Amino acid sequence: MEPLTLAAASGRSCRLTAGAQPSGRRSTGDGRTVNTVTRRNAEVWTDQAACRGIDPEVFFPSDGAGVLTALAICERCPVKAPCLEYALDNGIEHGVFGGVSERGRQRLRRTRRLESRH
Repeated sequence: MEPLTLAAASGRSCRLTAGAQPSGRRSTGDGRTVNTVTRRNAEVWTDQAACRGIDPEVFFPSDGAGVLTALAICERCPVKAPCLEYALDNGIEHGVFGGVSERGRQRLRRTRRLESRH
């Protein structure tokens, strides 16, 4: 299967393409490494995502108003949990995933690290 690259036009990591599963990382040849995915099954969680068909740049806002717009879309999404876990599992630092902003995911990672120590 042909891998699909997760990258927004800005060069930042992007949301998963519908029906795709994480498959690894690859070098772009210009010093960057990007996540790659492979479409394995048409009935995966991304097919149900509220963001499906929406410009990925919406989820990589440059201001607070943009974050609120992305969060409003995520609020009605039936697959917020797997989307958030995908971002956490793959170390995605930028953008809104699973209804959680970049800062929110940083706090969540920190909390999980502290809890795993106990």
